Amino acid sequence: AFKLTACSPGIIESNSLVIFLLIFIIAIRFSSIFSSTISISAAGGLAVFLIFALPPQKIMTGSAGKTVYGFLICVLSIITDTKLSTTIILLALPIIDFAYVIIKRYITYKPKSFKELLRINGPDHFHHQLIKLGLTRIQIVLVEMTITLLLGSLAILTTGALTYFVLVLVLAISIGIIVLINIRASKKQKEEEKEESPESKYSY
Repeated sequence: AFKLTACSPGIIESNSLVIFLLIFIIAIRFSSIFSSTISISAAGGLAVFLIFALPPQKIMTGSAGKTVYGFLICVLSIITDTKLSTTIILLALPIIDFAYVIIKRYITYKPKSFKELLRINGPDHFHHQLIKLGLTRIQIVLVEMTITLLLGSLAILTTGALTYFVLVLVLAISIGIIVLINIRASKKQKEEEKEESPESKYSY
């Protein structure tokens, strides 16, 4: 149970690294010296930190790190004059994953308040489902980095009105990936529980 509920090491750092690199490219495009300097500095620091954060991890940033990374990403997006749609594309995977988990927990547990909903914990996030599918923790980090990089690259390659079309496309792809992985993980878990049940050895 602990294996499923524990956060996979390196995910926060690797995704943040990719996003900072993408913001750096956007900042260069808009000739924003301050944003490009801060974003590449953050990416460089995370690249070194990631060596020790990858499984088997020796250190992790935890909640304090998530707060700092999120704050920097938001501030740099504003300073760089990045459109809201572009920022959402960069953060599509974690945003959709968070929304999916919140909706799933609300339907499952029916909490009386939003505060009670936020207190609910469990192996519901995207990386938990990948663990259920049998992926190693290194593979999970690489999968999430790849998805973030591919989706984020669309934000860099598109401009103008096309960005909003790409936003809808990226959100649809993110929802599709998360729902598909959740369905497959749930199906595999049920099959394993059925195989391990005491009654299974007496069935014909």
